[in-house]
Amino acid sequence: MIDLSDGSVVASARKRTRAERGQGFVSQRTIELATAAMTAAKLPEDAELLAIGVERPSN
Repeated sequence: MIDLSDGSVVASARKRTRAERGQGFVSQRTIELATAAMTAAKLPEDAELLAIGVERPSN
């Protein structure tokens, strides 16, 4: 999570996606990661989430 007012990293989360387990598992893992990052950021109740970025490793 990035604070757009100053560009600082507020929180992040990482886990292996386990692509071999299929699309449903990867989708659920992505939701879990987003939730973990949002919780770690300790955002105020009135915070507005503007965008989500997902990175994937290259082969």
